[in-house]
Amino acid sequence: MSENNTPKPEDLNDAEQVNESSETSEQQAAEQEQSPEVRVIELEAQLALMQAQLDEAQKLEREAQARAHAEVQNLRKRLERDTDTARKFALERFVKELLPVLDSFELGLNAMGDDEALKSARDGMTLTQKQLLDVLQKFDVAVIDGTGEPYSAELHEVVSMAPSDQPENTVIQVMQKGYTLNGRLVRPAMVVVSK
Repeated sequence: MSENNTPKPEDLNDAEQVNESSETSEQQAAEQEQSPEVRVIELEAQLALMQAQLDEAQKLEREAQARAHAEVQNLRKRLERDTDTARKFALERFVKELLPVLDSFELGLNAMGDDEALKSARDGMTLTQKQLLDVLQKFDVAVIDGTGEPYSAELHEVVSMAPSDQPENTVIQVMQKGYTLNGRLVRPAMVVVSK
């Protein structure tokens, strides 16, 4: 120490080192004083705690894996459903463009009437129309006619209403046929309904 009894920094460092070494030796002495049975119990308690923490971490990991697996399965199912829907209705635009051609066939056949001179032309057009309808049917395109059936807002579009001996809201005439693709409406049938 210095002359005015103020400790020097070097003296403080030496004192701290002495205190730390005495604390360490006290801990070591206390551990040595514990019996081996007590030490084993403490170690077993630490082991049990670590095992519980490990079990909890493994449980959380299994749950996370299960959620990720379920999410992947749901995504796969949704993609399959979307792909299936896209496949089913990919032809919708094409069918819509083809419907006026079918309408023209029908109008042409109606315009020919029963004239014997046009019989071979009418037969040819009828066969061509049938082939076209068969091809459309292969791809799940269905015709909505509805004559004599009750009016359905989902399938029919009312052009006009007319007095009839049929029950009210019955389709009495189809002005233009409607079509569905895989059960989905492509074009409603234009109909006249009874009053």
